[in-house]
Amino acid sequence: MGIGNSALQKLEPTDNPWQLDFNLDSPLPPIFGGFTSQIAVDFSANGSTGPMTAIASPGFLEATGARVGETVTATLQGDRESVRLVGRTETFPTLDPAKPFLIVDERTLAAARFFGGGGAQPPTEWWVATRDAATVARQIRATVDTKATIVTAAEREATLLADPIPRGVIGILGLGSWAALIFAAIGFVVSATVSTRERLGEFALLRALGLSGSQLSVWLGLEHTLLLITGILAGLGLGALLAWLVLPFATLTATGAAVTPPPVVVIPASSLLPILVGAAGVLLATLIVLRQQLLAIRIGDVLRGQDE
Repeated sequence: MGIGNSALQKLEPTDNPWQLDFNLDSPLPPIFGGFTSQIAVDFSANGSTGPMTAIASPGFLEATGARVGETVTATLQGDRESVRLVGRTETFPTLDPAKPFLIVDERTLAAARFFGGGGAQPPTEWWVATRDAATVARQIRATVDTKATIVTAAEREATLLADPIPRGVIGILGLGSWAALIFAAIGFVVSATVSTRERLGEFALLRALGLSGSQLSVWLGLEHTLLLITGILAGLGLGALLAWLVLPFATLTATGAAVTPPPVVVIPASSLLPILVGAAGVLLATLIVLRQQLLAIRIGDVLRGQDE
């Protein structure tokens, strides 16, 4: 602190970081005749933040030959800083995973900039967690910054869903899935009908031995139910495996670049409900067709035909 042309005097810090206390040896002269008393207060950085902690990407670790737990030296605005690597991550939102990067918390980074160059750089973006993103976005645009660029998760989701490239991929996969389901249902009904027709002699013999048509229907129902359940479980398992193997590597951006972060395959239980309902409908239709076949069996004609 300097008063007029006097030498600078160092002030001791107080418990309150926002409070500055100082004393003057003599009272300031009053203001008159255009002359004023001036007090010059100079703030300068004097301290060190110590090694910064950071999370490194695999590309950074490979390029530098460093490992998690080690301390490396990095250049920040012309000043060399010590950085301790505390972890690693494959991806981080908004960063290209193909390029090496370090992740440091903003408070530590701002302190390092201040102690290194005496200046502070304001943050370029804010991440806000809220349950009503639309209202918060409107309030920010109306009261805080009318030119602010605000990206919400809902708006981003709507933009991605409206993109023709992923919509085309989703449409093709959806049509393929429905076509596979329809052909599988037709194939199951046809296979059950043909199998029952080929076994008419066996069924006629069982009827002749005293087995009723209802008992035969229950038998065939249990048999085809087991086949259908086995097919559904195998199909769901194969579909989930293909989804986990194919979807993360699918190109879903207009530029053809890899998606960051990579998509996570989620199979909601509600999406399985139409498949189960459709399978139950196919099973019901199959049982109706099979029962009609069993009721149309003429035991004598079938047995005579088998003997001939």
